[in-house]
Amino acid sequence: MGRKHADSPTVMIVDHFTDDCLRQWLELTGYRVVEESNVRDAVEDAADFTGRERPDLILLGLSQAELAAVRLFREDAELCDVPIVALFDPEGEISRTEALAAGCNKFIPRPENVEQLTSLIGNLLPRSPEAP
Repeated sequence: MGRKHADSPTVMIVDHFTDDCLRQWLELTGYRVVEESNVRDAVEDAADFTGRERPDLILLGLSQAELAAVRLFREDAELCDVPIVALFDPEGEISRTEALAAGCNKFIPRPENVEQLTSLIGNLLPRSPEAP
């Protein structure tokens, strides 16, 4: 499976639609990945989980519940500076203005391929020195 090192940056995926391909690709490119899929019903649980994991970057599938999670992340002193990349569906209900106002750093459509997203993450975070 992927390379998991204690010194690898951690990417947290917060989304009701988990993508094993994305998780595996991120691990293979040198990131530690943690996931939370039940944010719609447990925003506070997601914030608690994130606080324990200390992510370096959060990938967030957007809905109104996830916007509430962004606000919780931004209110937490240990998470307020963690980059949040919002992934949206083109037919979704959240606007760019709402996402950025809630505290997201980037607002992008769900990528067509994982390499596109990995490139964006690479611009925001360094990879593990042992990564390819």
